Amino acid sequence: MAESFDIEEYSLEDFTPYRERFIEFARPHPVEFEGETHSFGVGTRFLDFHSGLGRVLCLAAKVNNEPVGFAIITKRRLVAPNGQTTDPLWQFNAFHVAPEYASAPVPEAIFENRFPHHYFRCPRAYMLAVDPPDGDNTLANRLAKFPMISFKRATLLGYYLLAPDLARELHTTFRRHRGRLSYRSAPEVRNLTNDETGMSIPLRHYQHGPCAVRGETEPSPGGVYAFMTPLEDPISRELELNGISPAATISVLHHRMDDWRWQFLLANEV
Repeated sequence: MAESFDIEEYSLEDFTPYRERFIEFARPHPVEFEGETHSFGVGTRFLDFHSGLGRVLCLAAKVNNEPVGFAIITKRRLVAPNGQTTDPLWQFNAFHVAPEYASAPVPEAIFENRFPHHYFRCPRAYMLAVDPPDGDNTLANRLAKFPMISFKRATLLGYYLLAPDLARELHTTFRRHRGRLSYRSAPEVRNLTNDETGMSIPLRHYQHGPCAVRGETEPSPGGVYAFMTPLEDPISRELELNGISPAATISVLHHRMDDWRWQFLLANEV
């Protein structure tokens, strides 16, 4: 069925006519915060944020010249814990598909058509896929079955949302595990909305490790603080002992990154 889709590639600048449709196709993820369900969605500056990480490619699947799905991937370098910059790799940022094509092989069509073209210049990749609250992560399962270039599950991340008072209380704990720490707002990159009230809540992201961007040094009132780490990490176990559970889990999938430790990932990269 892949041949029924026309696949086109755009630079971020040329993708402007499709930005609204890209956001429209995004399906918010349900997350729990303080006993209430919230929607974790894509903001209007999602693409601009990722352009700050590296070179963004925007891929569109079309039927009769109308887009039915998008993939956003970024070619970037990471900074290893020893301070050295890595060779380039691909970060798969998003697969968004029109609701009526949700069960169609749109991601597979995009992947088979375009990724091999770029693969030999950069043969490593990873993706973060937010898990549904119940049931399998369909996108992760499909990525694992991609032909030619298969993806493996690396680990499961806990995505934690903390109220300001709790963030201040745990500041020393996080510094003990992560060293230098700060907090960064990323307005309109991701949206957190209370499903009952419809209110949008500002997100502030923990910054730590080699990929951090310097932000505020102390938690301040207002908003919600987001932190992400592998569930097997000692800090996750300590949070669990204190009765703090992830608001969501996120599957990490990779191609040819078997030796990586995923503590470097920051919550603002989801």
